[in-house]
Amino acid sequence: MRRAFTRWLSGDPPAIAGAWLDQSGVCLVVMDWSDGSPRLAQVIYEPGGQFAVRVNDEAGFNSAEVTNALRCAYEKLGSGSYALALGIPSADIFIKTIEIPTGLDDQQIAQLSVVEAVSNLPVPPEEVCSDFLRRSLDTQSNHEQVDLAFCKRDVIDTLRLLAEDADIALAVVDRDIQAIHDAALWCLAAQHGLANVQYPLGLLLLGDDARLVIGRSALDLTSYELHSDPGQHSEEALRAILEALKLYCRRAGLTDGPHGYLKQLLVSGHGAAAAAEIFDRERVAERVDEIDLRLLAGMAGNGVPLKGLMVATGMALRRNA
Repeated sequence: MRRAFTRWLSGDPPAIAGAWLDQSGVCLVVMDWSDGSPRLAQVIYEPGGQFAVRVNDEAGFNSAEVTNALRCAYEKLGSGSYALALGIPSADIFIKTIEIPTGLDDQQIAQLSVVEAVSNLPVPPEEVCSDFLRRSLDTQSNHEQVDLAFCKRDVIDTLRLLAEDADIALAVVDRDIQAIHDAALWCLAAQHGLANVQYPLGLLLLGDDARLVIGRSALDLTSYELHSDPGQHSEEALRAILEALKLYCRRAGLTDGPHGYLKQLLVSGHGAAAAAEIFDRERVAERVDEIDLRLLAGMAGNGVPLKGLMVATGMALRRNA
């Protein structure tokens, strides 16, 4: 969630370092807000061997190795004091949108979240951490929409212990696809001067961890894995990705209009220029833009996974944890 899970993570850190953990390593990103708008200040990538960070997957989880990689990356940030804003797999977070009468305070909404947890989750509410975000107010009906987010407490506890073992505070936890979305929009503004995007929006990441994120709004996001050879940038390979993109758009309930399924498509990663050209020609979206966060970060060839860089960057944009 945009404000993220903060109620049950204590502390008021002086600065935020966006963080991503994966089987390949750790990426940390710090933003400079001195002139009022964010710009990349530091990007640290620490390869970490082959550890697994899906805390629900008991096989292969090596907390000591994760902690060591995290500590090494954090020390490279220098003398500043930072708390982590960590993007985790969306599968670990369940989100439900509800409509409530206007006038309810935060405590009342928190009580509603417990009721929703009992009704919708297969675990007792005491084993779940929750948060909420007020989305919109319907002035006609005097109701407002609220997004409720739930995550198993043992997931959060494991992540917090990892951070504590590395002597780092954990301030924010959020969905990785939300961070990818936020990083893509920031990158679009930085590279193309476009402050606004149109929905439905598609975010296509090409490479080792190819995926498509479809957004009906800034918060209504769904992620799909794309099975492709990261070394193949031929038109045939890109057309296969194009067909997969169309399929997932249909699964998301989008229809193929005069200008395609999407209002806007952002493409990044290996072969992005060629892909953007094909997708634009095939009218999969009304507008297609290529973005290159690696170029902005000055890390085009250092091996940092694109997904990791985008997740850490998106989390670093959480100025107010």
